[in-house]
Amino acid sequence: MRARVTALEAEVIQRMLTDPQLSPRRRVLDPSNPLVVEERSVNEVGFITSIARNDAAKLFADDTSMRWGKVVGRLNSEVDVDFVVYVDDGFVNAVEGVTFGGESWPSSIEEFELTEISRS
Repeated sequence: MRARVTALEAEVIQRMLTDPQLSPRRRVLDPSNPLVVEERSVNEVGFITSIARNDAAKLFADDTSMRWGKVVGRLNSEVDVDFVVYVDDGFVNAVEGVTFGGESWPSSIEEFELTEISRS
């Protein structure tokens, strides 16, 4: 069985789908057709998860490509982080998270809070 995105990754993508400035094919991730991880890389200050190109990841029209980053968060009530979701040709193909100020990425995430931000 292939790995699925984590709860944190799924929630970041879900926040993107509810952005009123975007026009996704659907506004809610389908739990019966989960996003599948192609590769996940974690380093000292963050991670990037590549998502397999399949029907579950086809969340936008074919001509949609963007880098969406309107969510920040706090992990384990202490580590502040920033996220970017990569969309190419309508497919969500990666989620990236990094800490602020070079803090270490936690070895495990027990809890997280996400907050939408506005970027010009």
